[in-house]
Amino acid sequence: MKEVLELNHLYNCSPSAVGQQVYATAIFYNTLRTSQAQIAATAAVAPEILSVDKLFPTLIDHYIQATSFAMGSEVEWERVHAAHPRITRPEALLEPPWLRVRIRDHLLEKRKEERKKRRFCAGRARATSYNLIPGAKKLLQS
Repeated sequence: MKEVLELNHLYNCSPSAVGQQVYATAIFYNTLRTSQAQIAATAAVAPEILSVDKLFPTLIDHYIQATSFAMGSEVEWERVHAAHPRITRPEALLEPPWLRVRIRDHLLEKRKEERKKRRFCAGRARATSYNLIPGAKKLLQS
């Protein structure tokens, strides 16, 4: 989750804000994993062969596009429906055809013989215990 969803940067240092960010990221991560499973089931492949590093950015982009499309199409539909109340809602507004994922673009690649060494991360060197953050003990007790 930290690498794929970039959770390595916290936007606030208060315990409740950190908890909210982690909780929101976990919910979004589960949404992406559920989408991965549904895509794999539709394509009749195992979810494990889909690369998370390739698939998740595509899904996030699709979620943003779908939300923008849904908001724009809803406004447009209300305008058209107000002018022509007898027109029924077209199916194209419900599911845009351009929100598709090609499986072959998101498959895992076989590892090379040599493995990369783990890179140095300055954040790991500066890591501090959650208990040392002001107010964390109170939050953990509740």
